[in-house]
Amino acid sequence: MSHAYITYFDKNYLIKGLAMLDSLEKHDPGRTLTVICLDDDTFQILTKLARPGVMPVRLATVETGDNALAEARGNRSRVEYYWTLTPTAILRFLERMPDNETLTYVDADLLFFSPLQTVFDELGAASVLIHKHNFPPRYAAFDVNGVYNVGLLTFRNAPEGIKVLSWWRDRCLEWCYHRCEDGKMGDQKYLESFASLTDSLIVSQNPGVGVAPWNHIGYRLSERDGIPCVDGVPTVFFHYHAAAHAVPGCLAPVTDGSYICTMDMLRLYALPYLEALDAAFDVIRGVAPGFSHGFNQDSITAAMCLVVRNGQFGTLGEVYPCIVPLQGEYSVCVAPQLAGSERLCGHTIRAGGLSWSGNYADWKSAVAASGGYDEAGIFSKTRDAARAVRDGKALWERDSVLFNTPEVNWPLLASLMTVAARSGNRLHVLDFGGAFGSTFMQHRNALSGLKVCSWHVVEQEHFVRCGQEEFSTETLRFHATVEEALAAAPINVILLSSVLQYLEAPYALLKKLAATGIAIVVDRTPVLEDRERITVQRVPAEIYSASYACRWLDKRRLGGILERAGYALSPWFPSAVDPQGFMGVFADRAGKADRADSPTRKDNLAGANRARNKERGPAPTTPTRGEHIQEGSSPLRIMQVDDFYPGYLNAFYGSRPGLAQKSSAEQGEALFRDGFSAVHAVVPYLRDKGCETDYFASSALPLQRAWAREHGVPFPADERIWDLEMVRRRVEHFRPDVLYLADPLRYNSRFLRALSFKPRLVVGWKAADVPFGTDWKGYDVILSNVPRILALAESLGAKRGVRFHPGMPKWIADHVAAIPQDTDVCFVGSLFSGQHAARAALLDGVARAAAQHGFSLALHLSGDERAVTPAMRPYLRPPAFGLGMHEALRRGKIVVNTGGTVSFVMPNGERKMDLGGDDVINMRLFEATGGGSLVLTENMAGTIKYFEPGREVVTYQGEAQLIDTLLHYLTHEDERSVIAEAGRQRCLTEHSMEKAAAWFLRIIRESLSNSF
Repeated sequence: MSHAYITYFDKNYLIKGLAMLDSLEKHDPGRTLTVICLDDDTFQILTKLARPGVMPVRLATVETGDNALAEARGNRSRVEYYWTLTPTAILRFLERMPDNETLTYVDADLLFFSPLQTVFDELGAASVLIHKHNFPPRYAAFDVNGVYNVGLLTFRNAPEGIKVLSWWRDRCLEWCYHRCEDGKMGDQKYLESFASLTDSLIVSQNPGVGVAPWNHIGYRLSERDGIPCVDGVPTVFFHYHAAAHAVPGCLAPVTDGSYICTMDMLRLYALPYLEALDAAFDVIRGVAPGFSHGFNQDSITAAMCLVVRNGQFGTLGEVYPCIVPLQGEYSVCVAPQLAGSERLCGHTIRAGGLSWSGNYADWKSAVAASGGYDEAGIFSKTRDAARAVRDGKALWERDSVLFNTPEVNWPLLASLMTVAARSGNRLHVLDFGGAFGSTFMQHRNALSGLKVCSWHVVEQEHFVRCGQEEFSTETLRFHATVEEALAAAPINVILLSSVLQYLEAPYALLKKLAATGIAIVVDRTPVLEDRERITVQRVPAEIYSASYACRWLDKRRLGGILERAGYALSPWFPSAVDPQGFMGVFADRAGKADRADSPTRKDNLAGANRARNKERGPAPTTPTRGEHIQEGSSPLRIMQVDDFYPGYLNAFYGSRPGLAQKSSAEQGEALFRDGFSAVHAVVPYLRDKGCETDYFASSALPLQRAWAREHGVPFPADERIWDLEMVRRRVEHFRPDVLYLADPLRYNSRFLRALSFKPRLVVGWKAADVPFGTDWKGYDVILSNVPRILALAESLGAKRGVRFHPGMPKWIADHVAAIPQDTDVCFVGSLFSGQHAARAALLDGVARAAAQHGFSLALHLSGDERAVTPAMRPYLRPPAFGLGMHEALRRGKIVVNTGGTVSFVMPNGERKMDLGGDDVINMRLFEATGGGSLVLTENMAGTIKYFEPGREVVTYQGEAQLIDTLLHYLTHEDERSVIAEAGRQRCLTEHSMEKAAAWFLRIIRESLSNSF
């Protein structure tokens, strides 16, 4: 039996739509499909393709003569209009069909995997079929958006089917918006009423109907006869909600960060979809060669995993530190969205701009996920650096980076000198993987006193050829094999510096070299105590842009190979230039008197360490935790790391051309003087209190780049964590006694553990939602004005929570004092659907009152435009930040203040514990009163801690009281002015920044005293 389907899409969904209809034809041969083309390009291309049974229809065919539909199109967004269109389109074509026939609507972003007859078998003689979202417990809270999904719906041309469909159309014409309101959400919450309209309704019980990002983790995924199954049942279709086809060969299966992916989901569903999309694109290009619509890169972030054809890696390796094989010629760029990403990739190890990530099953997989070590770019940069050293333009180089000051690797030099001393002051080194002799050039002055010294580098063929042509001397020689080097000189020591980790078979090489009985020095080699880990190492473009497989070797296995070959080992020594875990060891088979653990050997190493320490200079004099603060001692060093909104920073720099090229100090001063987060910026006010301070915005990219340039350090290449890395560098550079972090969620215990320097006191600020899994170990103090957060802090790992609230700077109050109050009512703040539902309802009421009573209203909203109601739109003003925000608040005769909820948030988004209660006081209360406006704030018990209601601020309870209070004070100017001035005076005396700074310093000194 032939089944009839209907769908709609535009050119941006044409690739997805064609993939969908191809799969539909495969699993329901002979079907008919009506496609409502939402633009002319789609109509023309589908007409040219002339697919059997596919009938392209222009949108005007549906719209013509439908005045209600035309009216709806004028008062909602494009996507909201398309949702409104759904029941109308189905109804138009269902009514043209023979009695009792069915018409099935399908979304364009579906892909079918098995016969659809199972759907019609479920429908039977009924008139309507719908299916559930089937949210598992993790996503249960998402039921607020609808129990049922408008992905596939079937209606019969029978009285019951027409009745339900007509009712749905009428409701969507009345209201169909992208927000939750009064039990409605778009077009799909209406489906929950279908059961009350008819007894002829079937809700599909087939778990294979509507598999999707929001439910696949609730099933056991498997495959049978090439068909993906859920709980053993064949998948009928998968709904690719929020999938982004980035380019041919690259798919982000889910751009909605609410949902996770699994490797099974990627293999069974994402990979077939990518192949289907690429095939559809090729078909479209056959009739429209210039077609390039439907690709979406803008919505993709590094937090999302990608399925990628292996030849399409491009620069993805620089963004995704871990890329693992998926199936055949496809791989997965692993991101936090992927379940088990930590197990697949392990933690990322960083040192400057270098990183090591991944936990690959074998060497081949790591090689496939990297660019390789022998890239032409690496060779040319290394060669050019070696030329500069040869020509006297630099003293030495390491990994193509030039150095002009001497630096000695003392453990290595001591090992070499030990060998030379017992060989009559003669040294013959086999340097395996030594590039153009960089280690020799670094130490040539220290080795110049030897009676004989020869250095033999064994390298890749192109390095050897170039080395022989350009860099060979009587001392420095280049060889293609170990055997060739051994034949060229009486080698008495083999050097393996930063080389074993890049070999596919490092242990086999070590066994081969150990069989010679020649002393061996292993240096700059990443090791783990009793296991190994295969990673991909990435090098930033500042050195040379490259990635290659890198093995963290099993230290126990390395030592065992050498000891079984008869070697005695020195104590392992850490690398002086690499991250923690890079080690070295001297292995020797000489007599007992010269063994690595003999007094002579120990003296050599001790002398080398003393010399190295002398070269580095005295240790920093920062007081230890055992030292008390004494009068007259060094000033207390305090660093505050603030966090600014990206939207504000973009606007700030965009309005100040050239600022990004200025010094970090000039940029920091400009940001500070713009007043963003001014009530939180407490540390700069401690400069007048005998402290040395540093204050900066971690997320200010131009400022951080300027600081990196000024201090001669490469800027981090990883765009996901550059701010973490820059903050780490700045902390280690400034070495504060007290580190105050405004975002203790991002700068968590893992960040604190990564610091090579431990401040005496680590302080964080938190007065907003606390997510499940928050880890505050390493924090000495969590500051907050929310009492329940203080009580929670210790259970999350902090040593204690301390009450504190920031203050209002007087200079900002003075700045706005002369601004006229020319707006009756003002609100400045964010508005996000879901998070601020109560705030949205309140502001909607204020906007309706403004329209009714004629008072002026300015709503400076930032956030989610979908949360803005039609009543608010005439009063929208640009988002206001920094001094612009303070000026906007000052212009309001009355400022409406609404708080938000502060909760303990579970992984599924559920707000499990109210942390705020009646004690949530936001900073807008101080900013608005300090500017001299009358503040109408919600009636909360905590308000009285800061201001006296009725005398310094006015409180309200609910929308009706708020409107009445607004109207009263707009018509009683004297009362309004008296209360506003009293609030201003209270704010600038008791809640001033001067008092906040003194309070903060008392907390710091008390905490330091208690920590001894």
